[in-house]
Amino acid sequence: MWKFTVIGLLLSSNISFGQTLVKEREARFDDHNHTVARAAIADDDPSDILKSFGKYAKKHYDVKLKRDGKTALKAEEVKIPAFTNKAGDFRARTTQENDSTYLELAYIFGYDMSINSTEHPESYIAMANALHNFALERNKEVYEDELKKHERKLKELNTQLSKNKKEQKAMSKTIKKNAKKVSKDKYADQQMELENESTQKKYRIEALDENNTSIEKRIEETKSKIRSVEDRLKILEAQKS
Repeated sequence: MWKFTVIGLLLSSNISFGQTLVKEREARFDDHNHTVARAAIADDDPSDILKSFGKYAKKHYDVKLKRDGKTALKAEEVKIPAFTNKAGDFRARTTQENDSTYLELAYIFGYDMSINSTEHPESYIAMANALHNFALERNKEVYEDELKKHERKLKELNTQLSKNKKEQKAMSKTIKKNAKKVSKDKYADQQMELENESTQKKYRIEALDENNTSIEKRIEETKSKIRSVEDRLKILEAQKS
């Protein structure tokens, strides 16, 4: 079984697609260094990323990847014609660094040979392009889900704000009606009751004012989050190869 740990050396060769970079990174498999193509994934759940990539690899490259621990997938002694005609071990692994999650791909021919941009430029570009396209697809799904969540939240906040203001408007009308009644002799015996009711409604209006201020702040924060996600989706669209 191949085992690998990422080391901190970045190679100088990076393959650029649109505005994004799939980085070529050196990793250690057992006692040998090999090359991986690496891309940032918006999803921070390794299990979800691996599950999605497993489906992606099966659909686009007819490769069945099996779980290899909590953060990795593998397919041993396979051929992926889109990459190369040579048989090898196809590996996928998630890593985390500086609060970011990455997916790394490697295609290993033997104990000291793997696809890399120097010796196998066409194969490396094909593998890096596969990672690039998966990252765009997966990130789009994550951002669209995030956008829907924020839009639902915005709708809830606007609904609550509208409800509060409607309640305040109704109470203000009641306070005005009570004031008119208190000024008339026929309501003299109800004066205390009317004044108490108006006082309670004034307190309620003030409390709702504070609540509305909080809601309006959260509305602006949510709108800002929506704009941020929309911007990220626009960037993804521009990064399509």
